[in-house]
Amino acid sequence: MIRQHKALQGRSSKQRYRDRKLEIYNLLGGKCVECNESDERVLQIDHRYSDGNKERTLSRSKLYKKVRNNTRRYQLLCANCNWRKRSKDIIVQSRDNSWWRTKRTIIVGSLIGLFIIGIGVFEYYG
Repeated sequence: MIRQHKALQGRSSKQRYRDRKLEIYNLLGGKCVECNESDERVLQIDHRYSDGNKERTLSRSKLYKKVRNNTRRYQLLCANCNWRKRSKDIIVQSRDNSWWRTKRTIIVGSLIGLFIIGIGVFEYYG
């Protein structure tokens, strides 16, 4: 077995990481889907459906494996476009959450009202 000097081991692992990253970037088109930026230093893997929180704790190799297995869920965005999308998603998600909270309040209130009416009818005829 040939042993490499530690400095050389670090270089080879950095090169393997870079090669894997470029492979995934090429799989996703190699450029930002919004502005066509192709500088790998600013490209980022984005979750199309804004569900990246679930995968935030994954290592790079596990994330790359997921991307390789399901490219439809991911896209490449440059850092600027990714931040724009993220801020737009936050606005949409907060709007959707407030709509759901309002709807939930109306539904819960209606169910409680029906329950109270049902108790009254039961006691009147029971």
